Amino acid sequence: MIRHVTADDAAAICSIYNLHVLNTVVTFEEEPVSIEEMQNRIATITSKHPWLVYEQEGKIAGYAYATQWKQRAAYRYAAESSIYVGEAYIGIGIEETICRFVAQAKGAGHPYSDRRGSLA
Repeated sequence: MIRHVTADDAAAICSIYNLHVLNTVVTFEEEPVSIEEMQNRIATITSKHPWLVYEQEGKIAGYAYATQWKQRAAYRYAAESSIYVGEAYIGIGIEETICRFVAQAKGAGHPYSDRRGSLA
């Protein structure tokens, strides 16, 4: 199930994200992120952009979010998207499912882009 993130998801998101922080260079961070910091990031990002989680059997298997690309006016419609997947779920298609959902929803005018909209 794909749904919008909540602050209660911060701990699960931290465990996914921090795995990437500690074992890869993709995050450009060198220290694990605290749950409090992740809650702040969720609040900041969702005030303007979508953040989705992929839930499987009651657990967050992955997530995706968008952020503003750059501050300059010419970039006001550009966004950078990020997708992270938990170690146990890598390679089973979650990344592709999230990407397809976002692309199809955007093309159909789906309210995924409205952070408060329904995903039904």
